[in-house]
Amino acid sequence: MQQDIITNDQRKGWGVPRILINAEWRRNSHVFFVLPELSNVTLTPEFRSSSYRHLHTVVNKPQMTTVADETFDKDDSDVPDLQELWCFGDDDGTGAEPYCCCCTCGKPIAGQGEAIIRTFSVRPLDDADGESIWSVEEKEGASKHVRALGSLISIYNRHLACLQQGSVTYVTVSHVWDLDVSAAQARGRHSPQDIATRQKAFARPINIYRALVSNLQKTKGETDGGGAFEVWHDYISVLQWRDDIKEKMLGAIPKIYGGSHFTLAFLEDVTPQMVEDMRHAPSSERRLAGVTGVCNAQWFARVWTAMEFVRSARLKPMVSDYTIYDDAPGMFLGKAADVYEEEIRLQGDILEVERMAQQGRRLVPWNVVTIADARRDKVLDYAPAFSVLSARGCRSDRDFFHALRGIVLGKHDEPLKADSQAACLQVAMRCLEAGDYSPLLITPRLGAADPRKDRSWVERMGYNDVISWGLRGRLSRPECHDSFYFAGNQPVLKLERIGIVRTVRRFLHPDQHANFANIARTVVDYTGPDVDAFVETLGTRLYDQDKSDIMRRLAQENRRQALEIALREQYDVAHRHWPMEGFKGSKWVADAMGLSNASLEHRKGQTPFEYLERHGRTIHLLHRQAIIGVACQTCHDTFLFRAALYQCPTEVRDAVAYRIPGLHYKMARPDGVGILVKNEKIVGRMIWACPACPCQQREMVKLSIPDLPLPVPRAQILSSSN
Repeated sequence: MQQDIITNDQRKGWGVPRILINAEWRRNSHVFFVLPELSNVTLTPEFRSSSYRHLHTVVNKPQMTTVADETFDKDDSDVPDLQELWCFGDDDGTGAEPYCCCCTCGKPIAGQGEAIIRTFSVRPLDDADGESIWSVEEKEGASKHVRALGSLISIYNRHLACLQQGSVTYVTVSHVWDLDVSAAQARGRHSPQDIATRQKAFARPINIYRALVSNLQKTKGETDGGGAFEVWHDYISVLQWRDDIKEKMLGAIPKIYGGSHFTLAFLEDVTPQMVEDMRHAPSSERRLAGVTGVCNAQWFARVWTAMEFVRSARLKPMVSDYTIYDDAPGMFLGKAADVYEEEIRLQGDILEVERMAQQGRRLVPWNVVTIADARRDKVLDYAPAFSVLSARGCRSDRDFFHALRGIVLGKHDEPLKADSQAACLQVAMRCLEAGDYSPLLITPRLGAADPRKDRSWVERMGYNDVISWGLRGRLSRPECHDSFYFAGNQPVLKLERIGIVRTVRRFLHPDQHANFANIARTVVDYTGPDVDAFVETLGTRLYDQDKSDIMRRLAQENRRQALEIALREQYDVAHRHWPMEGFKGSKWVADAMGLSNASLEHRKGQTPFEYLERHGRTIHLLHRQAIIGVACQTCHDTFLFRAALYQCPTEVRDAVAYRIPGLHYKMARPDGVGILVKNEKIVGRMIWACPACPCQQREMVKLSIPDLPLPVPRAQILSSSN
């Protein structure tokens, strides 16, 4: 008979040899093995139909303490080597594909890029309902059993499709890695592992499982059912020291989280007291302390947890003492935002509330809530997905792009490229193919003056990368995408030509009213005293307000007639300055049009002036914003648009302005999204560039993909600036 013992891997503390049973042995009804290095060996004659099993020795269990508080004796006999979790038992380190069968269908999991999906269950070694724990193992049908910290961990390997076919209830865990466990993982399989680190690696998933058992028992008969379940937790579920297998599994993570019964978000540094203070504290100071305690959780700071948050169907948060709450969005982000808004109402001053909350040193709800918008969409365009993740931390750029691929459009089944810039381009190209044009609109790298590298800016904005992308989600797709194709690595798409950029002017006066006076005077030079053209240019394309709303206001109290007189006077005078004060001064014009007051429909109580200053300025790249004059080559008229420039004005001049027909984002005007192109290079973008003339000339345009930004974690900027 051929040799069938593949490995006799002595397991630390328990001596569990691993033996592969072939078909001939499975047909034999009574098989016993003599293992000379172990005594009192008892083997059962029953063999499961799966390809491999574990045979166990009967030995005395060492004494141990509870794991409830993650404190244990320093005896390491009950804490296995991390190779038990992060390698296959028969792994010889050569990188050969392990032979592994699915616990559900019994078929091999191998080849064609298939991922091994591992879940687990936990039970105490002394709680087998009167049966020996070994008999329990025989009935469970698990791929592997590991004993640690007084518990039996049963591990189940499956195909992803088998896991999600409905017969298995599983819970995914989203958490931030312990620093010691992370360091041990990074050192590799042959590095020393201290007992405390090994205890942490086993204790956390065990404790989480116990907390889930308690929670599901309490909700038995309700939505959670309270029945048998398994857990996916990356300390146990990912073969961390087999990069080839891990790489396949990383691509499956979005589907793993998306298909789970719910995701448990473990906010280890949020205490129950913080939650209680946020919800019920009697003083503003304590309520705000609770709010910032939640918002500053490390769970909000990481790339992987953000991706898991976005893709999970349901969420439950768990805090430092393993207390589980219902409704993560409402309890944490939603409640924190509500409390913060109520404090602004009570104090009557947002700056005072920011001072009380130590905004800048501490994060407040608006620094983190953009992730909630992403969660509502589940699958995002490239640029908004990048902006959600880019300021968060992860161990490597490669991990970042794996997470990014998990929440964007497109088919991302090819291996991820090793170089960061190449991986960035790879993801962007697949998104473009899927009809997502945001890689052409995201703010490219801007050199030394890039505000994304400025400490004060990053400190204030938290995890909101509004420089890269501030337009939020897409409302409609490009209507000409059927014509799209790649010429090499260059996208070719059908665009609507607006005209040639003839003038570029910047208006950067710090006073809004002074800025408006200068802009209004420039607009009159182009539109003349025509009220409709003036309102459409100034109110809509430069200040993002609906023309119809402004015209309704002008129709009241003879404002339209007065504005027409003011426009005639300004157009006829020789001087270039529009006086701000007095009747028909620029301040009166702003008020008459509703731009400096709250008479128009506005966002969150802001006037159009305030909106432009606080958000419109940012999405037009701060001091890089400009007002450009674009000459239509059909009607030969020139029209003004607000634009964000990637290059200096002299480089932007003579660029061709194009509109992307049909494309619309939440913070853009309908039919207002466009780009400035010079020598196939995108040198600027427009988002309020709605049509100014009826001329519509569409043409195929070949572009170079911009110099896409790479992620820069907030923590890296803050630490490097100290």
